[in-house]
Formats: sequence, C-alpha cells, structure tokens
Amino acid sequence: MNFEEAVSYLYSLINYEYRPGYVDSLKPFREFLKEIGDPQKSLKSPILIVGTKGKGSTASLVTSALISNGYKVGLYTSPHLVDIRERIRINFSMIHEERFARYVEIIKPHVKSDGVRTYFEVLTAISFLYFLDENVDFTVLEAGLGGRLDATNVVDQILTVITPIDLDHTKILGDTVDKIAAEKAAVIKNSNPVVTFQYHDEAFQVIRDMARQINAPLYVVDSPGIIDVLKSGTRIYIEGDVIFSPLVGRFQAVNMAVAYKALKLLKVEKIDFSKIELRGRFDIVKKNSKTIVIDSAHNKVSLKEFFNSYFEIFREKPYVIFGVSRDKNIEEMLKILKNNAEEVVLVGSSVPRTMEPELLNDIATEIGIKVAGVYKKPCDALQFLITNKENKVIAVIGSFYVAGDIYKCL
Repeated sequence: MNFEEAVSYLYSLINYEYRPGYVDSLKPFREFLKEIGDPQKSLKSPILIVGTKGKGSTASLVTSALISNGYKVGLYTSPHLVDIRERIRINFSMIHEERFARYVEIIKPHVKSDGVRTYFEVLTAISFLYFLDENVDFTVLEAGLGGRLDATNVVDQILTVITPIDLDHTKILGDTVDKIAAEKAAVIKNSNPVVTFQYHDEAFQVIRDMARQINAPLYVVDSPGIIDVLKSGTRIYIEGDVIFSPLVGRFQAVNMAVAYKALKLLKVEKIDFSKIELRGRFDIVKKNSKTIVIDSAHNKVSLKEFFNSYFEIFREKPYVIFGVSRDKNIEEMLKILKNNAEEVVLVGSSVPRTMEPELLNDIATEIGIKVAGVYKKPCDALQFLITNKENKVIAVIGSFYVAGDIYKCL
C-alpha cells in the first residue's frame, strides 16, 4: 500500500468531520486498540487538551517549549489544512508518507473486526503506534470533538488541559455551556493536575466539580497582562515573566498563559515558544503584493476575537473571504462580518458539510451585508479579490477547510 492508497482508504471510512453524527461509546475503540497491542497504555507522559477554543494553539505552544528543553515530543492535532500528515508530528516534523502507509496497512485488518472504526479513530491509533515506536518523551494530544467520547480519551494522561469553553457543535455536545463543559470535563479521570481558564462561570463550575469528584488538583489560570500584539507575535506578562510567542493576536494571550501554567506544572525550566510551527491562526502571508490574513475562526466568539486583534494591527476594514459549515450559527457570524468587513466574498469548501455559498448569500443579503461575489471554490474568490480590488487586506475566515483550500492555491 502506498501513501495515496492509504489516504484513499481512510477517506472511505466513516468521517464525522465531513458528515453529521458522532460515536456513542468508546468501548468498540478500546477493543480495537486491544487488537493492535493497546499502544495507548505504553505512551510516555500523555498530555490531553480539550476545550472549545485554542486547543490547537495551546497544544503547539506546549510542544514548542518542551522541544526547546530538549525533549522529543509527539503531537497529535486536528483537523489538517493541506496534508493529512499535519495531524501526526514529532518535534513538528510530519510522519513520513511511507511510515504512514505502513501503519494503515497494519491497522486495516482490524478495522472491520467489530464494526467499522471511524476515520478519526484510525488516525488516533496511527499516532499512538508511531509515538510509541519512536519512544517520544511526551505525547501531546488535542481532542477532536467534545472529550468524553473522543478517541483521545483512552489515555491515562499525566496532565489535563481545558481551554476556554463556549457554544459550538451544539447538536452533538449540548445546547448550553454547562452541558458542553460536562462533555469536556469528563476526560478528567485520575488524580493528576488539571489546568483551565475561567471563561464562563457555568463551565468553570462543572470543571471544578468534576475535578473535586475525581480528586484532581485544579489550577485556574489568571488573565495575563498583554504587553504587545504585533505582526511578529504576541508578548504577555505572567507570574513575573515576560513571554513572547510568534502567534499573532490578542486571543493568543490566554492560550499562552494556559500553556505556561501547564509547563510550570511539568517542571519545565525554560518557557520558550519560539520553535512553534502552526498555520491558520492569524497567519499573515503575501501574494502579488497583497496582504492576506488566514485564520481558522469558525464560531461567533472566535470571529469577534479575530477582529479585535485585526484592528489592533491593521487600521482599515478588510475584504473577507468567508465560508462556513452548515452546523454553525451562521446568521450570528454574518452579523459580525457586517460591522467589520469592507466587502465579503462568500465561498464553499472541499468538504460535504460546507454551507452552499448561494444559501449563504441569501442570508447575507437579508442581513444587509455588501457581498462582492459568490464562488464555489475559495481559490476563485482569492483570485477575484487580487485581480479586481484595491490594495486592502484580505481576511480568510470561517472554517479550517476554507483556510486549507486557500493554502493549497497559494
């Protein structure tokens, strides 16, 4: 099996990133893991990160600092932007194509032995096997969706990190913040430390109660002092230290503070985020002399935070390329664009659950948004703006998948 065949096989499995639904039990996945040797039980120092916002950034920040201290770190994140191997990395280097294909070949005979396993579960299993074979010092795992039933929630983590929780994926996780928090906090399953940031009182109470029930010490991160938000990165003041990260945006300050506290609990001496590699988070790129800001903000709160940081750096409204999945609060997101965008170009993306741009246009028109164009493909929208509009900043927001499509055409 070559790499292309391995990827094609994975996409033939149930994929809840692309279609509605979710697993209803971890028991079949645990049985599946048992068949391939229970690799999750032998992983070194697993760190499990859940939450609504900032999981990927926090996971990458923690990884960066651990690398700076000389550790070998396995990092598992989702979704990917361009290459599926972005999800499985050691010291930020992607798993090799041949190695990836070999693990798929090893796992494939077990996939249908007790009900078909999902795309995400198989990817998670591959990461476990790879990190175990490579004898990493730390395993940093970002949960995909929720926590309680997420495939990553089979490890016995040394540290649990819960980033800010808000309303998202409400049809699966619940329609209130406390219900969503309960799904996330359910990953607390041992007496090892828990790190969180108090974003919503209701969510915090759920996390606090779960930590008490499990007898896990809870560490609550205070709001950091923000010193600078620049095109080159973000600088904060926390617990007597001044910390800089190349990640841009006011919203990154909380992620940095949460990562800082987690690292202190791990007794990491040097908090250095300079080695971080992370795309799709206020990523400023140039194309034909145009400035393009690519961000994966995909809900109402993250859109607000994006624009707060955007106007701290840029002084004019951007042209916006916007696409979104059907399960999001689309009307609320479009209302935010109305007040912050010069004009909006509406797009689809490469995944089936994208909201059709023509239907987006109907909603946007009712709201009163100035729509400059409607395109099936984000690349066509980008080319339109580069060719036909004046030299304003172009912001790409609304979806990881739209961001990924833009990276491909860049």
